[in-house]
Amino acid sequence: MKKKIIIFSIVILISLFFVLSLSRSTSKEESISNSDFIDQEEINIKNNRNNTYIGVPDYKINQHEINELGLVFNYPDFFVLKEIKVNEGQTGKKLVGYLDFSNKYRINFGGVTRDFSKSRGGSLNDTFGYKKLGSDYYLNFVWNDYKLSKNEFSLINDNSIIVSGKEIGFILSDDTVVAFTNTLDQNFPGIVFSVSSLENKILNKEEIVQIFKETIPLISFNQI
Repeated sequence: MKKKIIIFSIVILISLFFVLSLSRSTSKEESISNSDFIDQEEINIKNNRNNTYIGVPDYKINQHEINELGLVFNYPDFFVLKEIKVNEGQTGKKLVGYLDFSNKYRINFGGVTRDFSKSRGGSLNDTFGYKKLGSDYYLNFVWNDYKLSKNEFSLINDNSIIVSGKEIGFILSDDTVVAFTNTLDQNFPGIVFSVSSLENKILNKEEIVQIFKETIPLISFNQI
């Protein structure tokens, strides 16, 4: 009788040990799973913060042919291409246009061909982009080149820069923020971008810089 009681007790103890072990294992697995989930949420939040103005996870690239220049304009489909046209100069051609996105912002852009000239005046769009000579950067306009000091620009990528604090007559003031992108086309070498609000708000420098960082790398030109 005593042997039966001892054996029964041992079986009960073994069963309890097995149940407790299984419970701890399950709890540990759930803890690891929840931890991984929280980490992924934190990553997603950080990614969303990096894209403050675009706010879309996926997009397709639209293409618009500019036959007068022999170019294709590539831009994300969350942009709405409101206008793009080519104007004749006294010689050469000028491209101007603008894109809207998020129902809040407008990106204006423009540039000219290498042989562009006109009888009078000048504008921000009369640009060939920018160039780098040694460690120095220059803005290229039809009428002149302008050297940038180190505190007047920042790099977006290998082909684009943001310019602020540069004063060039009536073309740029020291509080203007614009971006310049170089294309790979010899005839149409560069383009300038500016940002405005569709809600008639004044955008501060930090907002414009962030918009450029998120959007300019997604825009490109290539030959047809």
